[in-house]
Amino acid sequence: MQAKNKTVATKTNVKTFLETFPAADQKSIQDVITIFEATTKKPCVLWGKIFGFGQYHYTYESGREGDFLATGFAARKNNFTFYIMHGEDGYAELLQKLGKHSVKGSCIHVKSMTDINPTVLKKIITLGLKDLKKKWPVT
Repeated sequence: MQAKNKTVATKTNVKTFLETFPAADQKSIQDVITIFEATTKKPCVLWGKIFGFGQYHYTYESGREGDFLATGFAARKNNFTFYIMHGEDGYAELLQKLGKHSVKGSCIHVKSMTDINPTVLKKIITLGLKDLKKKWPVT
């Protein structure tokens, strides 16, 4: 039997979820939602506690398949985690221009949006989606 993904799209209202954050953080989170929606042209959908934009369907050689967010972010207590399904080309140069961040796998971590260049983030999101579409169908 195939295991089910723990992180799945939900019907949770984004505005209601946003209101669970401290008032001081809500504007910053809304600003990031706006960046992702404008860049992806997709509405925000909650995948558990992750703000997701678009989705893709994958099928591995093992036969395991499922759906996952195409790109998105999590707003954590002390940082933002951006989920960018990146390839190999073009990212190093863009990441150098992004600002203060760290990278682990397909996650880019930033402590504050004031630490990074939002224009560069938009370019990284766009490139990540382009690379993802080379491998999986994105909707």
